[in-house]
Amino acid sequence: MKGSALGTQTDSSGAFSIHGTKGDLLLISFVGYETREINLSSDIFLIVHLQKSINNLNEVLVTGYLSEAAKDIIGSVAIVKPKELTAMPAGQVEPMLQGRVAGMNVITQATPGAGSLISIHGYGNFGDVSPLFIVDGSPADINNLNPDDIQTVVVLKDAGSAAIYGVRGANGVIEVTTKKGIQQG
Repeated sequence: MKGSALGTQTDSSGAFSIHGTKGDLLLISFVGYETREINLSSDIFLIVHLQKSINNLNEVLVTGYLSEAAKDIIGSVAIVKPKELTAMPAGQVEPMLQGRVAGMNVITQATPGAGSLISIHGYGNFGDVSPLFIVDGSPADINNLNPDDIQTVVVLKDAGSAAIYGVRGANGVIEVTTKKGIQQG
């Protein structure tokens, strides 16, 4: 419900239930679709259809040495915008990624200052399953970055990352681009 903390989720068939009163405004949203606002009347049964959002289909991503349209690689690449990243109050960048990328697990260590355990493909593999971190084109530790200096975070989740970065990218790649300093003329 708009203006309240009341919310719900659909089941696997798309059905949901929520208690409201006549005149309440119901917000319905889903990733990749336009948000709908429905003014509740006396109807107790609604059929809602969402329209696909086409705002980002022409966006181009640069991954490694390639540039591709976002619509062509949407399942294998995730983009975390700076506003989403800094919405999570944390001292390091790794914990800020928790819950921002589908399929990526971030487990924070209990030791102060220790890095987090990140897995893009799950923990069922043997050995180190940590992804490769690339900061401005070079391998680096992202926990040495100030989160306010980050321009974009791109997470490469499929075999394309291994094609670009070799065996080091087999567990996925997290590319960070920092804000560039502006030279005063």
